[in-house]
Amino acid sequence: MDAVAGKVIDLIEKAEIENQERSGRKKRKQQVESWLNEVEQLEKDLCEVKEAATKGKKNIGVLKKLNGTLAELEQRGDFGEPVLDVDESEDLETLERRVKQLSDKAVDMKREVENQERSGRKKRKQEVESWLNEIEQLEKDLHELKEAATRGEQNIGVLEKMDGRVGELLEQSRHFGELVFDVYESEECPMQVQPVWEEKSKQNLEVVWTWLQDENVSSIGIYGMGGVGKTTLAKHIHNRLVNDHRYQVRWVTVSHGFSVKGLQDDLAKFMNLDLSNEEDEHRRSAKLKKMNNIVIILDDVWERLSEKLGYPLGVEGCRLILTSRSSEVCQKMGCQKLLEVETLNTDDAWELFRKSLGSDTVLSPDIERVAKSLAGRCEGLPLGLITLAGSMIGVTDIRECRNALIEFPNDMKNDVFKVLKYSYDRLRDTNMQECF
Repeated sequence: MDAVAGKVIDLIEKAEIENQERSGRKKRKQQVESWLNEVEQLEKDLCEVKEAATKGKKNIGVLKKLNGTLAELEQRGDFGEPVLDVDESEDLETLERRVKQLSDKAVDMKREVENQERSGRKKRKQEVESWLNEIEQLEKDLHELKEAATRGEQNIGVLEKMDGRVGELLEQSRHFGELVFDVYESEECPMQVQPVWEEKSKQNLEVVWTWLQDENVSSIGIYGMGGVGKTTLAKHIHNRLVNDHRYQVRWVTVSHGFSVKGLQDDLAKFMNLDLSNEEDEHRRSAKLKKMNNIVIILDDVWERLSEKLGYPLGVEGCRLILTSRSSEVCQKMGCQKLLEVETLNTDDAWELFRKSLGSDTVLSPDIERVAKSLAGRCEGLPLGLITLAGSMIGVTDIRECRNALIEFPNDMKNDVFKVLKYSYDRLRDTNMQECF
């Protein structure tokens, strides 16, 4: 058995062949490739026989067969030169034909997309746009490769890499499904929103964004007390979605006393649907179920809305994000993921207060002490901190600050609007109060 193993090792010329191929100017003969595969199989068979022998099993017949195979491989192993000079021109012609096939497919696809886009109601998917751009780049790369070949330059590695990319792009094109998505009346613009400074707020933003990348998550609920930053977080998500271009985005502020019919009309207008002849809320909602490729953000929801709105929870292509003070509302709306926005810790609260004051506002040590006391009264609520900071811009009199501390409302967590009224009352200009 050891003699057989020694002869198998003698047969292996693979390392020598691979060394010659590394230059990029040599390529193994096909008969050599087949022969090496047979030697590799012989090695595996020999290992199995040796393992069986250690268990006391005799395999005389198998050993004789292996010896016969070995003798045959030795006889066939005289190839002369095992490698050939690579004919790059032949490989280049093959690549050129494959790229032409891909380019023709791209032309047809682009024509189909452009025809659908002319209606103004359709828009190409981002992955389709990226694919068409890659084909364009591939054509340029092939042109450069052909020019290099005319100068006698060898580029076997580049050629093989490009050929692999052609295969990937052909495979990708088979899985697009629909090439376009519906475009509704108007695309949303980014919303004005306070920058995200606190680490916890950044983490919340990334958590929601990660959920949105999961196709199995169609509804997300963001909840927390008033003034804690739910709407701010939702606005940042809205703006990122607008810039991402994969979904149409619609922002709807719900709040107290909203009209279901008005909200239905708002969504219908966005979708270019006519509900003017339909008064029944349930029939109107059935038409709204045609929504797709949309992320709808419902801000400040106080009660369950999904049935009346016709929002298609669980329907592929539609996502819902809602903000509410109540986790129960989020659960009743069928939200698959829930995120509680919590109040800021002391350090983050003070950082937000200072940044909201602006870099031009310099606080004396005495005023800073009072300001920290005021910021502490906000109990980590961002809305209160930002509003309070705005009312203190330009304040330099310590007596005014102390009076402010005395007048400042308590129990912010139960009523954040107390600080809004407080800041409103502190505005000296009636014109500014009208803008509040």
